[in-house]
Amino acid sequence: MIIFIILCIYFIFLGLLFIEPKYRSFASITFITTLFIFPSSSFFVQYYFKYQFFAWYFFMIGPTLIYFHKKFIRGKLKWFSVKNIFYLSSFTLIFLIYGLLIESKSIIHVLIDLKVVSLFFFGIIFYYTCKEYLSGFFESKLWKRLLIINLVIDSFLFFLNYQYGLSYLISNDKFYLVNDVARYSDLSLPFLIVFMIYKISFKRNISWVEFLSVVLPIFYSGNRTTLIILFVIAILYLWRLGLMKFLKYGMVFSIIILFTSLLFVFSTDQNIIGRFKTLFDKEVVVKKLSSRFEPVFLEFNDWDKSYYWVFGKGFGKSIYIPWFSYRDNINDYNAYVDNLYFTLFIKFGLSSILIYFYLINYYKFLFQRRSLCNLLLLYFSIIGLTTAFIYQSSFLVFLLSPALVYRKYI
Repeated sequence: MIIFIILCIYFIFLGLLFIEPKYRSFASITFITTLFIFPSSSFFVQYYFKYQFFAWYFFMIGPTLIYFHKKFIRGKLKWFSVKNIFYLSSFTLIFLIYGLLIESKSIIHVLIDLKVVSLFFFGIIFYYTCKEYLSGFFESKLWKRLLIINLVIDSFLFFLNYQYGLSYLISNDKFYLVNDVARYSDLSLPFLIVFMIYKISFKRNISWVEFLSVVLPIFYSGNRTTLIILFVIAILYLWRLGLMKFLKYGMVFSIIILFTSLLFVFSTDQNIIGRFKTLFDKEVVVKKLSSRFEPVFLEFNDWDKSYYWVFGKGFGKSIYIPWFSYRDNINDYNAYVDNLYFTLFIKFGLSSILIYFYLINYYKFLFQRRSLCNLLLLYFSIIGLTTAFIYQSSFLVFLLSPALVYRKYI
């Protein structure tokens, strides 16, 4: 609790510092830097997350005050902001009332759903107040140093987890004991994905330091879906460089694939390489998918009303997860399943398509470059198959990404 309070004070200080014009650049960059290199893995969650609230949310105090001062008091509220406030508020109010009327809901799960809505507001506020101070961030010398620092931190923590089981020692969560493949992932991962997409969109060359700084943390995470997306992104990157560079870098890429294939052959299921190896085992994939979607099928068995398929069960709907029973520290009912499309369908039925339209329009409006927007939406469409990413801590970084890739002179 003490560490959480200290972190809250730290981010409140940065937020209040942002109010003063001459410190806004420092506060914005320091906030992003902290998010990127802070060891925010799930097994450290007790130190930065309490009462459904992440410590870094407090930074938004400053930008929010500045935003409303400029937009409302000075009468400079943009039409995009007005539409966003109206659409989000209307959708939330309708489905909140509907959800509470059809069945009783846990206040915690209602707040979790409302938190996702609030993050969209945070993303808009952050873009309009901080983008000027983050212009060209991914091209800066600071970012290049941060890539190396983050690689060192992630490598060190991955080693501790692999060698000594740090995740279970810190959290005492049986999940890390049962899942014996040591992994490490934190908020740096969405930053790295956005950075790669940025590089492809602007046809920037990727140095070996940048390449390793992106690939190794993704490897440490053990995230198989992200690995597939990274492979697709790499192919797109090589193609966009032109035929000659495609052939040149394609040779290097082929050697990497060959080396990785050899690692797969000699790996076991008890290490992280073996985890990626299971992607090519049909029986394992089918078994994992059927297990992952079991909560969805159990939920649909109770859908005896036709309007559930159109409107779902509203805000605050929780889903029974059978395999949570062995974990003493969490509820057997969760706000989401490991699939964005099923999660939103259970909550909002066919009406969930409105959320996808909103997400697309959000990025189309805020991103300066269409190709950058399209690549990020491609990433979302794939990652959504294996995770309800809008409920993950990483979603905040993706909502802040339009400001991260903003360039004052494009």
